[in-house]
Amino acid sequence: MTPSTFAIMKNNLLVNLLSAGVIICIGLALTGANDGGNSNAPMLTGHEKKTGDLPAAVTDIIIAKFTSLGNESSDSPGASFYERADVEVLSSLKGTLTGNIQAGYTVHFFPSSEREVAPVIGTQYIMFIETLGPAEYEVKKLLLATDQNINSVKALIASAK
Repeated sequence: MTPSTFAIMKNNLLVNLLSAGVIICIGLALTGANDGGNSNAPMLTGHEKKTGDLPAAVTDIIIAKFTSLGNESSDSPGASFYERADVEVLSSLKGTLTGNIQAGYTVHFFPSSEREVAPVIGTQYIMFIETLGPAEYEVKKLLLATDQNINSVKALIASAK
């Protein structure tokens, strides 16, 4: 087997696994919040980061949706990094981001008990964004944009001032 044949087989397997994960994620995303105590909720990017610590640590907190998940790179063990994901900013809870931006984010899949799932295109999320440079952003944490999560994040932002 040539290296290019192996790479094609590996990419096909990843696409099939991600497709299955997206279908599961869609079903789970409709059932509850990332950190709202719902054991059926999906673990999203940054699930291990404490939400209460982030308002002071990030430059922007937005309600937004992905219109493209970006380019995946699985060079690091136990995680995939996505770059140039297209994000449509719907509203800002903190900071000045508006319109459409491109951002990177990481999805961890080890340990398997804390496996994160990739976000779903079109689903609304609360995104904790760090500005890395001019027009360069990284999503540090995602939460489903439920009323409960939005109100909790607004309260955290207010208490961090």
